[in-house]
Amino acid sequence: MANEAENGKGGGEKGPSGGAGVMPVLYHRIEALHPSTHGRLAIRKVIGPYSFAAEAHAIPVTAQEFPFLLKTFPIVFSGGEQPLPLAVLGLRQGENLFVDEDGDWAEGIYIPAYIRRYPFLFATDEKAERYTLAIDTSSALVGTDGENKLFEGEEPTDYLKQILEFCQHFQRQHMQTRMLGELLRTHELLKPREVQITLPSGEVQTLGRHVGVDQQALDALSDTAFLELRSKGALPWIYFHLASSVNWERLMARHQTRLAASVLPEG
Repeated sequence: MANEAENGKGGGEKGPSGGAGVMPVLYHRIEALHPSTHGRLAIRKVIGPYSFAAEAHAIPVTAQEFPFLLKTFPIVFSGGEQPLPLAVLGLRQGENLFVDEDGDWAEGIYIPAYIRRYPFLFATDEKAERYTLAIDTSSALVGTDGENKLFEGEEPTDYLKQILEFCQHFQRQHMQTRMLGELLRTHELLKPREVQITLPSGEVQTLGRHVGVDQQALDALSDTAFLELRSKGALPWIYFHLASSVNWERLMARHQTRLAASVLPEG
């Protein structure tokens, strides 16, 4: 299902049906939506609706989400030539501290748009010249017996139109966020950082390393470079990112609570 409103370059995520590459986080079998192939598909209401994210310890996020993420999650950046922000959801690979054993999301905690978008996404073609609304057909949320049908004959349902609109909105924010990452890389602000927290006992514990904005590098910017960041609207996002570091201790507390619960005797 091609995105007729906003065909563009380099905006979507690549999968088997949209350019071979590494499968995006959470996704396993991506297929471009088309009524001839997926005309009977629907989205089910399932028990444990967030089970699909239970092993995701970090999730891509957009800069526009930073104010909401700041309340709960540490925000870090991926490395490489196209750094992008990630919300840290757990301290160990394969563990999301915000999805319980029943597959429910923690009450009152913001759910990143990347997760709310699942099982849909925009996938690009091999030349990355346009993107198409696609779906992870391996998801337990997808079936032929669901409440929310995707097509009526050859036409998308109102439900699918809402999904398309949400994905378009997410895509716009994703592209703006990529520009933020490019700015930070250009000004060499992203550095490996060691995460250390102080436990209630007073012991300082190192949790590992991640990539983030280096405060000293930020302070050392020339006036011209700093004004460029300000004029391009990057400064608020940088400060939100830096402020989110307080959430490492909260994440550790959540981790310890889960560990304690896992060793409690039954009954």
